[in-house]
Amino acid sequence: MKDAIMSMLVLVTISTTVPKEAVADHAKVLSVDQKCCVYSEVERPVDSICEMQVLECLVEETFVNGALNRMDTKAMFRGFHRDFAILIPQQGGLMRLGLSDWVKVVEAYKNDPAKVKSGVRKLDFKIDVLDITGRTAVVKVQFFRVGELVITDYLSYIKYPNGWQAVSKVSHEHINNPLQLDFN
Repeated sequence: MKDAIMSMLVLVTISTTVPKEAVADHAKVLSVDQKCCVYSEVERPVDSICEMQVLECLVEETFVNGALNRMDTKAMFRGFHRDFAILIPQQGGLMRLGLSDWVKVVEAYKNDPAKVKSGVRKLDFKIDVLDITGRTAVVKVQFFRVGELVITDYLSYIKYPNGWQAVSKVSHEHINNPLQLDFN
């Protein structure tokens, strides 16, 4: 069964000689970092494999490189719903950090040469869990600094007509304030 499913999945590299328009039904082509996942709708598992690849690339582009390593805030707006919130436990309650406020935090960090030089936001990562059920998904991402696990993030995604978007995030910090954030 696995071989049959995998044989239905075709990955094609888009080069300058193969325009996206050359693919028969580009409504079913999901661009992923110069690769497209072209799939048949014959069997559901093929869709799931492709959706997982798309979501994995989205997490790396818009979260790992958007908020952290490259601080590409434009990418953040592509991968996160406008009503997205980071939920932070505080004194028995929850603090909600919305997308626009989070982007401001990333921009302030990016515009401070001393903070950038510190390398605090340069992290290795591992997607430990990526689970899709219908149009919802959960992704567990672990972040490492010099081999040490410093943060575990859990992101919730919903697939909208225009694609996957993160709607919330909760975190566990394995060391005290690993990104040196100040919310006061």
